[in-house]
Amino acid sequence: METQNTIIKQLEKETGKVFKNTKFNIDGWVFDDFARYETNSEGEIVKIKLTKAGLTEIPKTLTQITSLRELSLEENELSELPDTFVRLENLRFLNLAYNKFEKFPQFRTKFPKLETLNISSNNISEMPSELKHLSNLLELDLSQNPIQKIQACIETYDRLSYLNLEQTGISKLPDEFAALSNIQELNLSNNKFKTLPEVLCKLNMYRLYISGNMLKNIPECITDIEPLEFLNLSFNQLEKLPPYIGNFQNLRTLALDYNMISEIPASFERLQTLRKLDLAGNKLKTIPSPVIKLENLYELNLIGTEIQEIPTNINKMKNISVLLLMSNNIKELPEQLFELKNLIHLELGLNSISHIPEAIGKLKKLKNLSFAEGNSIKIIPKSVLDLRLLENFDLTGNNIKTVPEFLKNFHLPLTLNPKTNGIILLDNPIEQPLYDVIDQGEEAINKYFEGKND
Repeated sequence: METQNTIIKQLEKETGKVFKNTKFNIDGWVFDDFARYETNSEGEIVKIKLTKAGLTEIPKTLTQITSLRELSLEENELSELPDTFVRLENLRFLNLAYNKFEKFPQFRTKFPKLETLNISSNNISEMPSELKHLSNLLELDLSQNPIQKIQACIETYDRLSYLNLEQTGISKLPDEFAALSNIQELNLSNNKFKTLPEVLCKLNMYRLYISGNMLKNIPECITDIEPLEFLNLSFNQLEKLPPYIGNFQNLRTLALDYNMISEIPASFERLQTLRKLDLAGNKLKTIPSPVIKLENLYELNLIGTEIQEIPTNINKMKNISVLLLMSNNIKELPEQLFELKNLIHLELGLNSISHIPEAIGKLKKLKNLSFAEGNSIKIIPKSVLDLRLLENFDLTGNNIKTVPEFLKNFHLPLTLNPKTNGIILLDNPIEQPLYDVIDQGEEAINKYFEGKND
């Protein structure tokens, strides 16, 4: 314990920071704690987080803590690792993100226990030629570095299960990329791909991110990746989905938001493993029939898709729990919408709705309901009293003049604060003095209603 205290005091002297001893998630974000450490049951220092410390070199004392398992030094001014860094042979996790490395760090000896290396957001222009000194590395984050080109030596990365190459300026992948036989998650988002590299079809990954590129089509072979459960193709230039889109066997999450898709092929209904679908920002005009036939869909995002009406066969989506229809041109709500008994979150803000049907009370599982902004609701239906699980009912920016007295028996408070749970009535033309009363809180509201009954 005395040795530990001496080391920490020396570190504080070298860095000018006060260290706290507490358990923490080293890859998490804590606003006020930039210097922290954690010990194990034997009193050895096993974790250190030293961020935003203005370090231009790694403190000498730090490389003497050979018991270190996890080290996070993000957001400093580091550009190289000292020779003494070889002492930290027990490292399993190393975070060097947001520093000033121009070359991949020189690991001059083996780090057989290092499993995770994050060196994102530096100025590295070349990937390391090999990872021979990092024989057990499983996760590598090189995102937000100006790499631009993937070298043929990528096959030496074959042990990796996670590789992040987001925003590195790359536009092609070499054939050798197929050697990454253990990859489970790959991030190629925000790059310069105009076509989806077919070499990806040879991988057996579970998650693929390739959003924010310039893709106009999807190769058929991508559906041959049998383990694929998560596919993010958002913010590309897709105008149509090919018929073979329905061939994915295990896809559970599909993000196609903010493309230029105007129709969904009939084969889409074969994606019966799909649980979450994001089509926001496309030009669908309606909720496509093949989407409605996805019986196991849990969450559907159709924000800003120019929908004018909700089809009456919406009631076929028996398992839907989250339905996001904000920023469309919807004017009326069909009765069939209220047959979706598993709905938990219903978002209808920024439409042209003027009436909430009494049938809203059938949605017994609702926790979040929003008609905020853009609508012109005048009356709150009494059936909302049946929504006993409701946590938030947002009516901001509607045309409510009178707050019904039955709401005094409701479990949710009236509020003008959009950041708090309750019945949010901000920016409605409510008759005075109730508008002022609401601002005073629940007790004042109760007294107001009591006075009206006298």
